[in-house]
Amino acid sequence: MAQLMGKYQRKTERRNFSQASLDSALDAIEKGRKIRAVARDFGIHEATLRRHLGIKRKIKDRKSETLGRAPIFSKEQEREIAEQVKSLARLFFGITPTELRQVAYKYAEINHIKHRFNKETAMAGPDWFRSFLKRNSDISLRKPEGTSVSRVSAFNKLEVDRFFDNLEQVLTKNKFGPDRIYNVDETGVSTTPKEVGKSLAPTGVKQFGTICSWESGKNITVICAVSATGNFVPPLFIFPRLRMSPHLQKNGPSGSIYTCTKNGWSNEQVFVILQPLDLTFFGPLKNAYSRQCNLFLKRKISNPQEGNTLTHDVAEIFKVAYEQVANVEKGVSGFAAAGIYPLNSEKFSEEDFAPADSFMSEQPLKEIQLHQSPSSKHLPQELSPQPSTSTQSVPLLPSTSKQPVPSATELYFIPEQIPISTLLPVPKAQAKKIGKNVRKKQHSEVLTSTPFKQNLEEKENKRNRKAMAVAGKINATVKTKKKGKVVRKVYKESDSDSEISVDEKEICDDDELDDISNASEYDQCIICGDTGTKNEMWYRCTICGYWAHSECSGVDSPKGCVCDLCQN
Repeated sequence: MAQLMGKYQRKTERRNFSQASLDSALDAIEKGRKIRAVARDFGIHEATLRRHLGIKRKIKDRKSETLGRAPIFSKEQEREIAEQVKSLARLFFGITPTELRQVAYKYAEINHIKHRFNKETAMAGPDWFRSFLKRNSDISLRKPEGTSVSRVSAFNKLEVDRFFDNLEQVLTKNKFGPDRIYNVDETGVSTTPKEVGKSLAPTGVKQFGTICSWESGKNITVICAVSATGNFVPPLFIFPRLRMSPHLQKNGPSGSIYTCTKNGWSNEQVFVILQPLDLTFFGPLKNAYSRQCNLFLKRKISNPQEGNTLTHDVAEIFKVAYEQVANVEKGVSGFAAAGIYPLNSEKFSEEDFAPADSFMSEQPLKEIQLHQSPSSKHLPQELSPQPSTSTQSVPLLPSTSKQPVPSATELYFIPEQIPISTLLPVPKAQAKKIGKNVRKKQHSEVLTSTPFKQNLEEKENKRNRKAMAVAGKINATVKTKKKGKVVRKVYKESDSDSEISVDEKEICDDDELDDISNASEYDQCIICGDTGTKNEMWYRCTICGYWAHSECSGVDSPKGCVCDLCQN
């Protein structure tokens, strides 16, 4: 066998030329030389040159250099689609895969491009979408983060320039170092976080879930602060209740502050002004918090005595996530990314302000006039030919004129190709009607400047006077109130298994300011020890039978209510 290898003798003289000789011969033909002369000079058969010349020209005309079926759109057309998709994403108007497939079908139909798309569904297929992503590697399918219109429109060049002017003024005047520059922002954490990391599961399982807390989630506001040197200040927790419970502060971050508001939001009594800190910190913090919630709940379920709620464990869970994420590197990089320190007023380009400009602009989209043609039935209604209203249109002349009267179709023109921006336009914000109760738009201000500081002081004095007046009215009411025993309707579990519609106000309504001197232990809130105010809702614990204010109880309904003491 080994003796036979390598002894094969070529029996034909066909293709006795190299690839380099073939390429040189084809180049000579494309430069204008005769095929017959080139075949004689290079020693290549004339038919061979004609065949390879035809192949080379077909490759140049192809929409793709790869083998197989060519794409529907040319490189230029697909590049136009890709650029419009990226442009819309930068302006916070990203489109879904389904929308892109529908637009691709319309784009092919309007421009009379031969395609193999499904005409029944009027959209491109999923195979085309996957191939589109492969050919345009700078586009990927991502989950967008919800951003309010007010936040997008506020990030415009005028406001940003004003912020950096104020910042430079303060830094120049006071000579602040990086250890004196702090960034403050708030975020919300829930007792039932929605973001859950991916977990391993058997292949082919249709339903795959993870354990979660049974209660409806409550949103707790957390305010964090960090300096330009990466020094983090202990956070401030704001719980959605009227009175603070010591159980909510259990095992929280050292040095943290805990307070309450009616809805759990920060207000002027809690903090005056907020600045963003979510460039490098809040994203990783929320991911770490969600993972810790999942782990913490699994540990609690293994011990039935601890219950299956996280209402009183938020501070402890947040501490673990906070200590994992709060480091010097994230603090320093956040200031650099915002251009605050080192001070960089040129940090943001015109492209960063484009979303705000799209909301502030009120100019309508350019209209496209089309020639009347049999293909107009494929055009959407907004692109159908309409009579020309241009002042440059050719006027109708009297029949006695020597100039010919133009026909109706000559008053229109048809572009070589309808652009994709016509089918995927950038939405334009409509002019808003300014009402009487519209909140005044805020701008970057130096809080210690004279006019702004005086306004804050006036607001604070007005708020204090109002609080003192309200307190005086309540004291007068308590003194003149006739003392009587508190009467409440007690909520009891029904013996029937059927669902009964319960009016919470009838069960738990606290009618008036209760008699403080005659109040017994059952008339006082088990959490805060107070009797409450007028028309305040009360819930009764189904285990110990004691009462608690609805805001102090931490639950959403009196049905199955369990107080903090019985839970712990």
